[in-house]
Amino acid sequence: MNHSTPTRMKTRFLTLGIVMGITALARASDFTPIALDPSSFNQDPVIEASAPRTFNEVVTVTPDGGTNKTGNTWYEVGYMTNSTGLPAHNSLVITNGRTWQMPPDYHTNCVFFVGHNQSTWSPLVGPATMTLTTPAQYSFLSFLSGSGNGPCQIHYTIHYQGGSTEEGNFSSTDWFSGSGANRAFDALGLVGLNGGVNNQSANHGVLFYADVPVGNPSLNITSIDVLWYGQNLAQNPWQNGRTFIYAVAGSADGTTYSPIAVTGYNQDGVV
Repeated sequence: MNHSTPTRMKTRFLTLGIVMGITALARASDFTPIALDPSSFNQDPVIEASAPRTFNEVVTVTPDGGTNKTGNTWYEVGYMTNSTGLPAHNSLVITNGRTWQMPPDYHTNCVFFVGHNQSTWSPLVGPATMTLTTPAQYSFLSFLSGSGNGPCQIHYTIHYQGGSTEEGNFSSTDWFSGSGANRAFDALGLVGLNGGVNNQSANHGVLFYADVPVGNPSLNITSIDVLWYGQNLAQNPWQNGRTFIYAVAGSADGTTYSPIAVTGYNQDGVV
């Protein structure tokens, strides 16, 4: 028996396969691309390399879910074409003799966030510290904020140059509230972490202000600590709620408030 026959057959098949492959490649090289009108494509199924990041990467907290990043949050004006949204970064918000300056950049930490994630007894995030760029004297302070599941009680501690401190509380109104003389701005719309813009109507994404007196107006203020303290008027840190503080203003007479430049933003909550 000639045992070399199967080997020779395998060699012939392999040679035939290589020849056929080369022939197919040669035939394929005879084809040239046909230019298509780009406008004739009817769908886009490809996520390009330069595509924007997902919303989950854009923010670190939401008013609805805290660091769980669920539900809705604010978006900056210009994201939609209908002029809705939060005031542009670094812009001024002016109402009732008060002027605040929005955070300088929404691409990074831009809020002082304090509160829970999504329910009672969840981990409490905060405190956060507002450090004044230039220590100064004030008789009154005005905090610009909005809360999910509010109103929320915020505990603050003023630190004076020299080491003394002063403590107090203020209330941050719910960002869906349609009433209150202390309304400062209505974003008129929210964006969900699933990418959908919603509730583009009044009383959605509202900012409110809270004024507090300063006990030692002759001393320079160096920083202000803020801590989530409870829901409604209660002082129970285990209740539900989340607060975004965007800015603070100061006044010498309680009538005219000017922006106070601060650093220390601890979360990013704006698309």
